[in-house]
Amino acid sequence: MYRDLPRLVVTSEQTADRITRDFGAPGERINVIVPGNDDLPRCVGSAGPACQILSVGALIPRKGHDVLLRALSRLFDLDWELTIAGSTERDPVHANGLSALAETLQVSRRVRFVTEVTEAIWAGSDLFALTSYFEGYGVAIAEALRRGLPVAVTNVGSVPSLIGPEAGVVCAPGDVEQFSKAIRRLIFDRALRRDMAEVAWQSGTLLPSWDEQVSRLAAVLGA
Repeated sequence: MYRDLPRLVVTSEQTADRITRDFGAPGERINVIVPGNDDLPRCVGSAGPACQILSVGALIPRKGHDVLLRALSRLFDLDWELTIAGSTERDPVHANGLSALAETLQVSRRVRFVTEVTEAIWAGSDLFALTSYFEGYGVAIAEALRRGLPVAVTNVGSVPSLIGPEAGVVCAPGDVEQFSKAIRRLIFDRALRRDMAEVAWQSGTLLPSWDEQVSRLAAVLGA
C-alpha cells in the first residue's frame, strides 16, 4: 500500500527505518518530522522528603509500567512516590492488572494512578520515568526535558537521540534489575538530580516548536 503514496511523513528516523524494513515502504518518499513542543514552564520539584516520580503514558502493555513498578518495589529503603498518569480506556484489563500488581508488590501506598497529568503534577515532580518496550518518538519524554525534568527511560526507538548522558539514564527495555539500579542513584542523590535537571532544561530548549514543525510539514505536503 505504501508504494502508491507520493510521500510519507513519520515522527522519527527509527520509524522510517522500520516501515522501510518491515513493510517495504520506499525510503526516498519518507520525510521525518518530529513532533513539536510547546513553550512550557520549568518544573519546580517537590518540597517534601520523598522523590516524586512521574510516568506519563496510556496504561497499555507496551508502555511497560509493570517493569517500572517492579523496579521501584526493590527500592524499599528509599523514600519515593510514583504517579502514573494515563488513560485506562484502551486496555482496562491491563490497567486493573497494574493496580493489582502494585498491591502484590506492596507499593500501593506509594503509587497513585490518574487519568490525566495536570500542570500541578508536572510542577511538583522531581523525576520522569518511562519503561516502554516501543516508542515511535517519545512525546512525553520530550515534554519532560522541555520542563527540565531528569529522566529514567528505556533504549527504544528515537529515545536515545533525545536523551544526553547528563540529562538522565537510559536502560534496556524489560530489564527490571538494570532499571532499578539506575533509578536508585537518581532517587538517592538530590544533587545529581539537580544537575541533570539543569541539563534537561537546556537540552529541552533546543527541541523544535510546533510552529517550526508545522511549517516543515506544510513544505513537505506542498512539494
